Amino acid sequence: MKKMLFLLLVLLAIPAAGWGLGTVMLQDIDKTLARKNLPPHAEVCPASPLASMAGRGAFCARIGEIRLLRALGLFAAIAGVLIPLIFWVFARISHGDRDRLARIFPPLVRLSLYALAVLVLAQGAIFVGGLYLGEAHYFGQTTLWLILLVAILFAYTVFELFKCAITFGAGGTVHVMGRRLDAAEQPGLHRFVAALADKLGARKPDNLVVGLDPNFFATSAAMRLPTEQRATSGTTLFLSLPLSRLFTREELAAVIGHELGHFRGRDTAYSQRFAPIYAGLGSAIESVSDSDGGAVHWGALPARALLGFMYEVFATSERSIGRERELAADRAATEVAPVHALATSLVKCAMLSSLWDLIRENNVARLNGGLVTRNLSMAFANAVKYDIDHDSLSVSIAEMLEVEIAHPTDTHPAISERLEALDGAPDTITVADLKVPGESAIRMLEGHREIEEELTALEHRLMVETGLATIPDEDKMSEEELFDRIMLNVVYTVTAALVTADGHIDDEEIRVAEETCRRFLPNFEPVDFREYCYHPVDRPDTDEAIGVLADALSEEGKTLVMEMLEAVADADDVLAPEERDLLDRVRRAFAEAQ
Repeated sequence: MKKMLFLLLVLLAIPAAGWGLGTVMLQDIDKTLARKNLPPHAEVCPASPLASMAGRGAFCARIGEIRLLRALGLFAAIAGVLIPLIFWVFARISHGDRDRLARIFPPLVRLSLYALAVLVLAQGAIFVGGLYLGEAHYFGQTTLWLILLVAILFAYTVFELFKCAITFGAGGTVHVMGRRLDAAEQPGLHRFVAALADKLGARKPDNLVVGLDPNFFATSAAMRLPTEQRATSGTTLFLSLPLSRLFTREELAAVIGHELGHFRGRDTAYSQRFAPIYAGLGSAIESVSDSDGGAVHWGALPARALLGFMYEVFATSERSIGRERELAADRAATEVAPVHALATSLVKCAMLSSLWDLIRENNVARLNGGLVTRNLSMAFANAVKYDIDHDSLSVSIAEMLEVEIAHPTDTHPAISERLEALDGAPDTITVADLKVPGESAIRMLEGHREIEEELTALEHRLMVETGLATIPDEDKMSEEELFDRIMLNVVYTVTAALVTADGHIDDEEIRVAEETCRRFLPNFEPVDFREYCYHPVDRPDTDEAIGVLADALSEEGKTLVMEMLEAVADADDVLAPEERDLLDRVRRAFAEAQ
């Protein structure tokens, strides 16, 4: 109710002011005429504004201008009430019927944009006319520069609205930072998705696309990918590589089953029709909004208020239908995966996907510092494994259950609501359910590291080309900075070699290694160290790294490094022969260098 009152207040303010100003000026004129024993203006000049302005002299021309101001005020007031009312009525008519909503709203929004442009034009004429007539009536002069400025502001808003109305619904291509997977390249994953589709009786997607965004979605819209010259056609299923690292095979099946459920329910076709409405209204709101918060677009306040109302009315009508479709897609997911797998995948998406923003921010900072992350997807999974305070996760799980997972076009119900609608849903989700699985679903993707690294390189290029990051030139680094960088890499090499000496990576060893390195190395970068651990083939030679440490470190430094390495080796309470051998090699090299 408050929002509706505010909308009406905003829409009627200028028309009421114009009508009121015209009324007061005509009353003032009648008083002046009465003091001169002359008849009122209505007897001197015809009632029609245009007739009184034509061939009746300066006096009736001015009366006609004032009457026109009042008429415009009345017209704008009626239009300001009718436009939102009509929009609301059609929303009520379409409520609960997605086919009707898809038929009615696209043309309704376009016509409303045109009507709004005319309304703003009328309000601009009222404001400019009221300013001109008011100044002339009360001060005997006009401020032309101010009138011209106000006219330009309103004209700009009208132009933007007409442009949005003309281009409304155009396009429909979705730009995604991702890579399409051919069936010949990834036969296993394609067979997996096809088997799920067959089990659900759903259409198999025409395209499988993977990317770094922490999201899963199905769409019928054309998709523009940076790795291909032409946009995709047909239906597309988008899979998140970072989240796939956090999922078990069952959890990935549940998520894919949910998205295939949208294909079965024709939701993607509907979403393709709804997406231009969201995009068109969003574009219109953005085009008439003042991004810097100043007064440049103050004349667009009525347009912004009405566009916001239209957006909310449409979203409310679509949301009730979208809620039912999301719940139906959840039920489809349980046909191909256990309910618990769907529950844990939903919580993982809601709770852990927000970490991706921090990974991207950290990546920009690293690029600006001359550090290039090789695999952002792996960095994301490692951050979940090593950086999150798991003791505090249990406190956040209850909050996450009320989160609505973001989607390009639909609004999802809260997770708790989705779980309540499923038979057999778990009563609680524990911290153990959110840990990175030993057998991650990412292994279903052949050569996943190469694909992740390719997309990581594209992410770096995007950050640089958009100006968010600038990689410094190593030739311009000081000798001290270069030495520190070399020594860090040497320490990472030896420590990572110790962590992986026995042929497997122990999480506790990495955790202890990082805690110890942070104490000894103020510039320690866990992302770089983890990449040394998980890419042993690409590490520098271990013996050469040991030799560099032996030659460069002081006796105190060698003692600290040995303490650090011994602490790492003891992290799992088992000193493997390979670890003992590496420690002995370091001791001998340090002793020989004395």
